[in-house]
Amino acid sequence: MSQKDRLRVMVIAGDPGGASALVPVIRELKASQNFSVHVFAYYKAVNVFRQREVEFSALSNELTDEMITAKIVQGRPDLLLTGTSVNPYFLELQFIFNARNCGIPSLAILDFWSNYAQRFSLKGMDQKYLPDKIAVMDQLAVTEMVEAGFPADRLVITGQPAFDRLIEMRQNLTPAERMAFRENLGVGEEDFLVMYISQPFMELFGSDESNPDYPGFTQQTIFAELLHVLESIAENAGFSITLAILPHLREIIPWWEEVESSKIELLNLPFEEFEKQALATDLVTGMTSTRLVEASLLGRDTLSIQIGGRDIPFDMQRLGITEMVFQQDTLEAFLTDALVDKKNFPTPSSVKLDGQAAFKAARLVKEMLGIEVLAMKENEC
Repeated sequence: MSQKDRLRVMVIAGDPGGASALVPVIRELKASQNFSVHVFAYYKAVNVFRQREVEFSALSNELTDEMITAKIVQGRPDLLLTGTSVNPYFLELQFIFNARNCGIPSLAILDFWSNYAQRFSLKGMDQKYLPDKIAVMDQLAVTEMVEAGFPADRLVITGQPAFDRLIEMRQNLTPAERMAFRENLGVGEEDFLVMYISQPFMELFGSDESNPDYPGFTQQTIFAELLHVLESIAENAGFSITLAILPHLREIIPWWEEVESSKIELLNLPFEEFEKQALATDLVTGMTSTRLVEASLLGRDTLSIQIGGRDIPFDMQRLGITEMVFQQDTLEAFLTDALVDKKNFPTPSSVKLDGQAAFKAARLVKEMLGIEVLAMKENEC
């Protein structure tokens, strides 16, 4: 098929999670001779596409409707494919709205089980920004989104494309490779490596009750609780503990650079290669990050810490997280069980993987454009 005859897909993402979910779908579409794919990135998605070696055009964070319409008219896409974001700019929603005005269908790839309404509306549940279809992770997402007011006929279960490679990663990392990674970090075979996955809670929700969205904690307060308990354990234990901090791309203040401890070793990890990092750890901790779910799917013990949380806590255990803690004494008991008593925790994840999410999302694109899926598969072989 010639370049001019290919169907044009325009892609846009702003947040790291949305961009990560799009990468395998973009590659699936590009592998086909039937599509021409043009990727736009803004805000922190730029970092993800650059790290994953996906060709893209960078956008200004702030575009007018006229600018967006001009991009769409110039690109003449047959379909708009987006990630989902919760950031100050929400360009995905503006592209969806303007694409609809141009008669262009849209598909969004959802990457996590939270903030459903916030991802698809600028104020309240305004359905004018809803895409024609939303590819979601599983039936749990469908149920929760319908309860939140989303039309059921727009939701299609495909799985989470960014999770596709977790099965392969878990199966293929050898004990020798895991040990080599730990040794590079200065962690011995009998020592313990704990990961803390940070999130931009302060940037998104503020640091106190003056912000109505403040959940009762920030990434710094949760880290301080974790560090305090680990220092107490290290003081009485006969082994070394290393706490590795994984900052988030959207964190503005590098607070982790100022943290010190005389009792445990502190490390800062790069954002990329998370899977190898998680597989090398003994325990993965955080708050409500997608990467906690990924760590659970990789078979790691996982801990969601929400100390100080107000109202209804975000239930991470429904996603297969090993444990959730809301009090410091509970945190101390869990970490003692995990590190001192070496208790084995079951890590059955309720998230099911078949490794086909990217294929299913790409198939949905084809179906939305009226392409015969079986014929398409034959052409790709």
